[in-house]
Amino acid sequence: MRYDKQNVDMMLRALLGSDELVASWWKSPNWRFKLATPEDVWQTDPSEVFHYVYQNSFHYGGTQ
Repeated sequence: MRYDKQNVDMMLRALLGSDELVASWWKSPNWRFKLATPEDVWQTDPSEVFHYVYQNSFHYGGTQ
């Protein structure tokens, strides 16, 4: 599967509410990624970032 950053940005905009917050999210340390930035993780494993955002977009509070 090819992971598209535009799809991730679309989900993030729905979650965060603005392009400015989306841009900030990509550059902010994240506990889920052991304080690496999502931008750095995307370079090595885009599926990890995609699935994290997808899970929070569509399964928040649910089971995996």
